[in-house]
Amino acid sequence: MKSIVNSSYEKVQQYLEVVKEIVVLKEGAGSPLPRLRLEWIFGHGFLNYVSSGDDLRFGLIMLGHNIKDEVYQLKSMLTYDPDNDNSLLHLLWRYQGRMNTYAVNCLVHLTAIITSDESIMAYFATLPGVNYTYARYTDWIQPYLKE
Repeated sequence: MKSIVNSSYEKVQQYLEVVKEIVVLKEGAGSPLPRLRLEWIFGHGFLNYVSSGDDLRFGLIMLGHNIKDEVYQLKSMLTYDPDNDNSLLHLLWRYQGRMNTYAVNCLVHLTAIITSDESIMAYFATLPGVNYTYARYTDWIQPYLKE
């Protein structure tokens, strides 16, 4: 993950090929490892919250009248460092519009990864949208590519 974050858009291809090999590994029936590998690399949806004193605010109350603010954050539990919990999908969401060449390069490889296995497709179909304008995480990709 650190290498993906710190690499240029040309080098990120090599790292994403390694990611593909890791996530498509097959295990024995009933093994939790395939799902865990997906969560470690791509992230697991966590509801954002705002803490004000003794009060925690979730959902619409937290947004402050902007429906495009992030409601979910995709975090990786690959490390136990709370300051370094960005998953690949969270980074990709943050890079859109800022580092377009990098983001599009990642999306090309991400599409190949998603379509390589039905269990990976099912995982991505259940990821929540980052904000309330998208039902699933992948719903932002097509409008972004059309821009």
